[in-house]
Amino acid sequence: MFIRKENTARYNFSSPEALIEYAKKNNFRLGAVSGYNYANDEIMAFISNPKYASKIFFYKSDNESLDALLNNEVDGFFADRITGSTLIWRYGKRKFVSMIDLGIEKPIYFILSKVSTSIETVNKINYAIQSLQDSGEFYEIASKYLHPILLMQTIDTKWFFVIEIIGTIAFALSGIVIAYREQTTLIGALIFCALPPIGGTIIRDLMLARNPLGFIQTPVHLLIIVVIVILGTLYLKLLRRPFLGLLSKTSLSRLRMEGERFLKISDSVGIASFSIVGVTVSLAAKLEPLWLWGPFFAVVTGSAGGMLRDVSRKDRHIEALRENFGPEIGAFTGLLLSLLLIWQRDEMDPDKIFISVISVLILGIVMRLYLVFTQATPIMFTDRDK
Repeated sequence: MFIRKENTARYNFSSPEALIEYAKKNNFRLGAVSGYNYANDEIMAFISNPKYASKIFFYKSDNESLDALLNNEVDGFFADRITGSTLIWRYGKRKFVSMIDLGIEKPIYFILSKVSTSIETVNKINYAIQSLQDSGEFYEIASKYLHPILLMQTIDTKWFFVIEIIGTIAFALSGIVIAYREQTTLIGALIFCALPPIGGTIIRDLMLARNPLGFIQTPVHLLIIVVIVILGTLYLKLLRRPFLGLLSKTSLSRLRMEGERFLKISDSVGIASFSIVGVTVSLAAKLEPLWLWGPFFAVVTGSAGGMLRDVSRKDRHIEALRENFGPEIGAFTGLLLSLLLIWQRDEMDPDKIFISVISVLILGIVMRLYLVFTQATPIMFTDRDK
């Protein structure tokens, strides 16, 4: 059952019986697809009962049911869990709609004509389906199509977008510091800032022949980087102006320390979130085995851009390959998420996928922060800058 989000607390039924009882006693308008069997005898008897015809609204498809819900023509509509949630995600209406699981699970049957299909053919089809299930190939095929959709529904949310933005800001700020040290122009600073968050995604998309490239589809990251380049460059230049001498050396030192701490935390968030995106793209590209390509593209997405920046600087020390353990954390989180997704292939439960993503994200951030802060190696300013 899909309802409007503002009614989530109001409609607390969790079974077909509770829903029907509520609908009978209240002015609850229910949407359903005409001619569809909802695999529950109580629901089918209720929506087909002429006594309650004023409460039931039939539509030609789930798309029409969703439109009716958004237009306040109905209070809720029935739909298959994956079909309905995918439709809502693709419409971009996740912030307006909530799902209530009624606990209905039934097998799906193929119905064939006796006139055109012999019993031998039916037996062969049944045998083929059973063979696919016994070998596990059925779940592999299903997961290739459903897992990317379910995973995208998890990361295509506001909270994950904020996480990505935090990581983008951290990567860009580290580029500002490098540009400041090397006294580059604004364009040079833009390149140093853009390569870590965008360079890895470009390399990944080129390797997978994705068209168009991911960063072109979501230009907000590049716009944020441009703003950071302008504001960051002005800020660092102002630190050396005479009129800022009002700030004591202690205050400036504390300011640098706080900035360094913020950068480390944000950088850890960025590596963890970009690693998850790398696994998601691997899954969407149907790469097998996922336990190999998931971690690989997690590292490419999260760390390849930083390596590319260091190479472009002709730096003999590639920072990502030294002591910050960014690629290692990316590989670990990518492997862990890949294994969790492989383990869930038989179920493909959206809630479990969501929990897996959250758990891996938190674990990746915590591991990265522990390694970075226990090493106590500054990544913003050096004695030379002070």
